[in-house]
Amino acid sequence: DMARFDPARVGPDRLTAPLIAFDATPLHILSLSGHTSDHQCVWDAERRILVSGDLFLGVKVRVAHASESPRRLVASLRAAAALEPRLLLDAHRGVLRKPVAALRAKIDWMEETIGRICALADRGTAEREIQHRVLGREMLVGWVSRGEYSKRALVRAVLRER
Repeated sequence: DMARFDPARVGPDRLTAPLIAFDATPLHILSLSGHTSDHQCVWDAERRILVSGDLFLGVKVRVAHASESPRRLVASLRAAAALEPRLLLDAHRGVLRKPVAALRAKIDWMEETIGRICALADRGTAEREIQHRVLGREMLVGWVSRGEYSKRALVRAVLRER
């Protein structure tokens, strides 16, 4: 309602509900790197819920940041799957109700992709050709980010770790 709009008042309404004490004791912070070197997840062992941030994102993520570590990401995904979470809360996908199957599918896909990239590199195949054969043409996000978040960056990250 514009009649009650006060331009001097900026921000949300003041909290009027009573505050309830929050006990973080059952929560565990887990360092699960790969997407970033300092990536952390929150694990509620009692409820078997994993708040995964950007750990999962999807099974067949074909792009990466130039600074990512695909092999460390696979190790972190294995650690997350070993927890056997009942629910996974992903920053991009929301609630995953069958997280162990999804995590294992991503592990399998990533290991296969890493293997294909390395096999082509071992035969002397150029980066651009590896990208096209394994991951396909560059996506718009790769061009807009000037390669920072791209299929080529994923290939480079795998080759850097060989």
